[in-house]
Amino acid sequence: MLYQDLYERYSKLALSYPMDRPVAIRGLEKRLMSALDTDGRYGVFDIYLRRGLLWQRDQPNLERIDFGDKNKSQVTVPSWSWMAYTGSIRYMNVPLGGVDWSPWEHDVISPWSQVKGGDQVSFELKVIVRGIKTVEPGARVFLDQPHSTLDRPFKCVVVGSSQTSNQVRGQTYYALIVTSVDSEDVNVYERAGVAFLNKHQIVWNNPGTEAVIR
Repeated sequence: MLYQDLYERYSKLALSYPMDRPVAIRGLEKRLMSALDTDGRYGVFDIYLRRGLLWQRDQPNLERIDFGDKNKSQVTVPSWSWMAYTGSIRYMNVPLGGVDWSPWEHDVISPWSQVKGGDQVSFELKVIVRGIKTVEPGARVFLDQPHSTLDRPFKCVVVGSSQTSNQVRGQTYYALIVTSVDSEDVNVYERAGVAFLNKHQIVWNNPGTEAVIR
């Protein structure tokens, strides 16, 4: 609750240079990592990785920051981080103590769990991408850029699921909405938003596709 409140307030600040968004908060981020005894970067902490990914826009539209050639020597801020966008965000209403995360540990793999020795962390998220059936009007899907038109179909990555079921909707699945990107590598996606999905909205009749989110 503490770090989510801090990040929500920080996202509302008007920095002179949008490219400074991941830089200006780095000192605070390091202090939080030390206090929580965990790794982290770009607005997420390893111990709260899945919950930290479930943020949504808190304004009509978010714009992707163009970090340009200036930062070629640095790691590009990944699309799954709110620091890659201008505009205010808030975290999804995900109940504390009311979510099953462990069944989906293979659907979203922490980048820090893959580091060995002195290797550098790759901030590509290894995920399982699943298809989405036609989403009916009124569905709780929140796109980062709702007015953009994409010729690539939306898919989802299940991050967690509710421990209880609603009599009408059934179990709730907390998910990232993703879309494929043009890349020489296969199965590369980027974040497009988040959603509260129901079981009938997700394609379950295949094991999903191993992919990365950049």
